[in-house]
Amino acid sequence: MISLLILVLSPIALVIVWKRHWLKRKAGQGVAEREILSPAWVWFAGAMLILFVQALGASMGGQIALMTQVNSFEAAAVQGAGMQIAGLIAGVMFVLMLGQTTERAGMSLRRGGGTGKAGVQGLGVMLIIAPFLFVVPMGASWVSQLVTGIAPDPIAHETLARIVDEPGSWAGLMMIMTALIGAPIVEEIIFRGCVQTSLRALGASPWIATLITAGFFTAMHITAVPVHALVSIFVLAIALGWAFERSGKLGVSIGMHVGFNGLNLMLAIFGGY
Repeated sequence: MISLLILVLSPIALVIVWKRHWLKRKAGQGVAEREILSPAWVWFAGAMLILFVQALGASMGGQIALMTQVNSFEAAAVQGAGMQIAGLIAGVMFVLMLGQTTERAGMSLRRGGGTGKAGVQGLGVMLIIAPFLFVVPMGASWVSQLVTGIAPDPIAHETLARIVDEPGSWAGLMMIMTALIGAPIVEEIIFRGCVQTSLRALGASPWIATLITAGFFTAMHITAVPVHALVSIFVLAIALGWAFERSGKLGVSIGMHVGFNGLNLMLAIFGGY
């Protein structure tokens, strides 16, 4: 029933977004004018720095788990939280250090900068386009089963599968908070905020920068999901990147990312899959 509803709603969602011209800053304007003042290497260095700090945070989380002698599920939760907390601190510091440079590029974090409103807008857009984004993995799963003869696991993401095992435990709740808050903010700062902006600074068009960044984002998930699930991640990344370019506000893509992860969590935990 849910699958049928998704199939029916997905084309309607695309028509609504297309006709309403959502995410444009001005009527008739294809993309927002982001003013990218710093050279490409600054944005790329920012992405590498955040990724490096994330690795340090994961290592520290692993050491804490080892010292406290928790089980493997709890250790994974602590390690993941350590990674995202460290990445969040590094990402926010990077944005604040560049000040007006990041703000003009669409990465405002200051009070009154419209980040909260943009996040709500992103959540709303995600609720509308969710049927389309969920029909993609349905198609990819069907093709995978057709080729291999084996029905793929409906819960494709490793973290989701772990959360479903013990959603009410402290480790499960920690993973949920990490997936809802930490991962969307940090990943959007790294990929849309830094990588995509570095490509724009090199002269790439919004579409080319969005597609290349989506490729990097998908590659990051190779070890976390099976091959067929990479298709939906790539499509999600394109939606997030294009939303950033159309609105000129990173808060929009963050809100969309939060909404996507939240919907996946609800479907997995409450049996929608």
